[in-house]
Amino acid sequence: LNEATQIRQCLDHLLAARPAFHEVIVIDGGSSDDTVGIAAGYTKRTGMVRVHVSATRGRAAQLNAGLSEVTGDAVVFVHADSRPPRACVQEVCTALFNGDDRDEPTVIGLLGFPTRIAMFDEDGSYSPASETRILWITTMHEYIAYFFYPLLFQPISFLRGLRCLFGDQNLSLRTVDGIKLGGFDDTLRIMEDLDLCLRVVEKLGKRVVRSGRWGASSGRR
Repeated sequence: LNEATQIRQCLDHLLAARPAFHEVIVIDGGSSDDTVGIAAGYTKRTGMVRVHVSATRGRAAQLNAGLSEVTGDAVVFVHADSRPPRACVQEVCTALFNGDDRDEPTVIGLLGFPTRIAMFDEDGSYSPASETRILWITTMHEYIAYFFYPLLFQPISFLRGLRCLFGDQNLSLRTVDGIKLGGFDDTLRIMEDLDLCLRVVEKLGKRVVRSGRWGASSGRR
């Protein structure tokens, strides 16, 4: 929503991923700035970016709108101010599928990426060098919360594979699993990401894990 200052850099970063994404879907919540216009320009230039305006504004609702548009085997949810690692696609395929067999999933139901919370230089393309300041306390909180929160509040589920992943850690799962779970709970204003982690373990019987590759997310808020 109103991410004209972030969406161009985000799309440039996603389109530079290697191996490449199958598609990039931008879900807008009814922006009053030029977010949609900027994203639509990528549709004309690349042919692989699709723009959809969600009927309902809100993080969970917009994430679900994106899930309903996906045509690939897996989906990576990326906030406009987050930057997954360049090797994101390879990491997701390796974690969620056994080799090239898309019909044989692994025991991993949800994958995320450790994330540096940093201030970005928005004038150029994103790279770790464009991070003008890393917010170390927030970064370490996310890193430690991965184990600490589920161990403290859901110890039984922790033993079954529950871990804590936040939305800016680029949550990734098989498309069929996302549909089976009904996507994110759009009645929740916050913590829809942690709710999804819990349901992956309790309803799918799968594990939540974190990749060894780091991404980044803006600490502007």
